[in-house]
Amino acid sequence: MSKAIIWCRVSTTQQEFDSQKKDLIEQAIRDGFKKESDRIVIGEAGASAIKMNEVYQQEVDKLIEAIDTVSGVSTIYVWEVSRLARNEIAFYQMKDKIIKNRIQLICNVPQIKLLDDNGEVNHGMEITLNLLVTLAKQEMEIKMKRFDRGRRRKAAEGKWTGGTISYGYTVDFNRDRLIVRDEEKAQYVKEIYEKYEAGMSQAAIARDFFERGITEITLHQVNRILNNERYTGKMMIHGGAFERAFPPIITKEQYERCRKIADKNNLTLSKAKNVYYGDHIVRCYKCGKYCDVQGVCYHCYDAFNRLKSLSSATAKPNCDNHLCISANCMDSLLWYVAIEVETDYILNSAEKDRQLYQEKIKNLKAKFDNIEKRLAKCDEKRQRVRDVYLEGDLSIEERDKRYQKIELERHDILNEKIEYQNDIEHYENLIETVLGKYSFDDIESIEGNLKQIMKLSQQIASITDDKERSEIVHRHFKKVTYENATIEIEFKTGKRPARASFIKIYLYNDTVLYYYFVPNNGRNGGYFKADADGNVLNEIFPEYQRRFMDKGKIRRREEGRKLRKEYKEENYPKEKGYLYGVQEIAEFLEVRWATARFWVSPEGPGAKITKRIGRNIVVKRDELVDVLSKFTSKVAREAAERASRKL
Repeated sequence: MSKAIIWCRVSTTQQEFDSQKKDLIEQAIRDGFKKESDRIVIGEAGASAIKMNEVYQQEVDKLIEAIDTVSGVSTIYVWEVSRLARNEIAFYQMKDKIIKNRIQLICNVPQIKLLDDNGEVNHGMEITLNLLVTLAKQEMEIKMKRFDRGRRRKAAEGKWTGGTISYGYTVDFNRDRLIVRDEEKAQYVKEIYEKYEAGMSQAAIARDFFERGITEITLHQVNRILNNERYTGKMMIHGGAFERAFPPIITKEQYERCRKIADKNNLTLSKAKNVYYGDHIVRCYKCGKYCDVQGVCYHCYDAFNRLKSLSSATAKPNCDNHLCISANCMDSLLWYVAIEVETDYILNSAEKDRQLYQEKIKNLKAKFDNIEKRLAKCDEKRQRVRDVYLEGDLSIEERDKRYQKIELERHDILNEKIEYQNDIEHYENLIETVLGKYSFDDIESIEGNLKQIMKLSQQIASITDDKERSEIVHRHFKKVTYENATIEIEFKTGKRPARASFIKIYLYNDTVLYYYFVPNNGRNGGYFKADADGNVLNEIFPEYQRRFMDKGKIRRREEGRKLRKEYKEENYPKEKGYLYGVQEIAEFLEVRWATARFWVSPEGPGAKITKRIGRNIVVKRDELVDVLSKFTSKVAREAAERASRKL
């Protein structure tokens, strides 16, 4: 049974769509397609061919699918040629498909039939169709230019032509979409400028609004408002569209005064930045964000970001990882490992990997170059959504929903761009700097020469410039994480559990290295190499890099030592026969520290004569000698005999 396709498409109202559909169905019935089952209606209002929007693309797909899969399709009815497609390429593709399947195309305005009664193409009608499509295209280009001029004129008059507007303004639809001040929000804008000029910081201003329950004024919003010159009434390009003027909320002089304050407050440009070897590679093991250095310790930036709640009304909760690690201790380990990795790389991999890295750079650049095309497609999608919204075919909720989806896609693409750029720079740096950096004769001869290997390692270790060291660390390390752990290690008093940081170092060659750092092992901290399961392999001895000092902590320690010394000299002076601390007791008895500690411990013979002052032990010399001389241990009696001669 022969079937007909009714192709309806309008980009405006539902009423016009229903009218076209009714007329085309009546024409199909006159031509013999009387049963409803003989007619396939495809199309809906809002399908714009000129914008090639999603609705149009979906309907075109349905039309092509019907031509390919529905048997017996002999005729396609369309209101006019421009309704089939105003895009010339799309029209010719559709026309070729119709001719190939020997389907009759009937246009209502003007009356045109593509095929003759014998099924052959009527070349006169084909030429007419082609001409009509070209004319439709030119008509649309003229219309779009006219629309563009109209929007540009309205923008210059301060009228809204679509898109977002700056905070503090609204659109008066009763005055031909004139942009006017939103008095309540405009007052907030004035208040922000006045508070900033009075000396309040941006964070303090945001906190003030937050505490008053005005959550729309975030820290980010405050910053945008203070940098927005449109509030002076200056005519500017807005949103990449047209130059327009907004009603003034503040004076030009006030804006300039606030900019001077901002420039004066920005002291980071004149400060010499500390070089941290782990900068932008040490990450939080929980949230994955970078750890930065505050004071002298690395910590998760998100966990300690007290301004986060002021930056967005819908901000996610802060990370709960409050672990810190000394920057000196972490950088000491990173530099120690970097020396080994750099030496190994030069000896075994540098020349071999050159070609591999060049190929990786080529692939990454191809991906990087394609980013702009992908971003341009996002811009095109956004423009199509905007145009459909302006025509009235989208609600503001649906528009914002589509905008959000496009922005998320754009955000992901930009993140990829940064990642590609970082990787390209990393591999280029390996090729350009490493091979010619160190003076050695030949890699193959070094492999069998231990002295030259040690010489190369020492040459790398002798680098003292922090920037150069940091470059070497970043050349090989992709990511570093640390988390709390407990391991058993040997102390002076024996083996026992100790609190440690379990550190994972991820290299660019896909290797992962594992280490423990014990902040208090009785010897000012210690490092241990481990395996993937956390088993301790052996102790290592990085050179401690004492580069950053907590001056407040040092001052407090010195004050504490001074107070303890004064307390000791005042209450337990040596002149009166007191021994203060295990170290003094061990020296007096001429025994090991651990032995002396046991004798004055709660389990030892001197338990009853000792006094504990905080973490220290105080005992009188003569009382200690008397107790030890009666103890069963021969070592204790000998120590007492030696000590008695000093009394």
